[in-house]
Amino acid sequence: MRTVDEIEREVQKAARLSLTKRKEALDALGINESKYTFVGGRAQPNFALHHSFIPLLDWVRASPYDWMHVGPCGLARYEGAEMHSVFIRLRWYNRAALNLRIQQYPGWPAGHRPPPVAESSVQTGKGGVPKKGCSLKYSAAQTNHYEYVYHSVAMLTAYPSLIKDESHPVWRSWLAHVAWFCMAMSGSFDDAMVLGAGPWRAGLPHGGGARHDDGRPLRAAAPG
Repeated sequence: MRTVDEIEREVQKAARLSLTKRKEALDALGINESKYTFVGGRAQPNFALHHSFIPLLDWVRASPYDWMHVGPCGLARYEGAEMHSVFIRLRWYNRAALNLRIQQYPGWPAGHRPPPVAESSVQTGKGGVPKKGCSLKYSAAQTNHYEYVYHSVAMLTAYPSLIKDESHPVWRSWLAHVAWFCMAMSGSFDDAMVLGAGPWRAGLPHGGGARHDDGRPLRAAAPG
């Protein structure tokens, strides 16, 4: 990741280019040309969060820490879809049974029951692993209710449980992810949270469900 100063140097270099080449250079940086005024080979910022106006705010490093997109609209939707994809391929349940369970689960807060899981959310790719990019088609609010206070866990394990083996690494990974999610959503922390009691420290592969790289648990644990 570039620093603010590195970005600024590249913007100033672009300011000395022709209009076409300047736009290409700024596009490559992910910078909207309208955020600067270009005069005499210099770029003058005209957006409120520029560090020359708020020097203690590092807008480059701050940008990724957007909880809505990291949590409910990010990892949660991917991890949830990959979990269902694995279990459907293992024939623990099918999409119809899953959606019926979602429909019948009585614990959702009023007006916040998640929609049915779409077929595109649980597709598999080469080798039977969850298809890259598959995700639950939920809003951030719907995902919050799906995960927070363990609604997804209670829904899937209600009698008769859809989870056939609670020691399966994908299920343990999901428990860890939900624990991490609930901890991130909490307004306060107790000793159990801080010390990682329960599923959060259950000996999970690759450090648990919060990872999202080529070795993330759900892909690694997919059936062959």
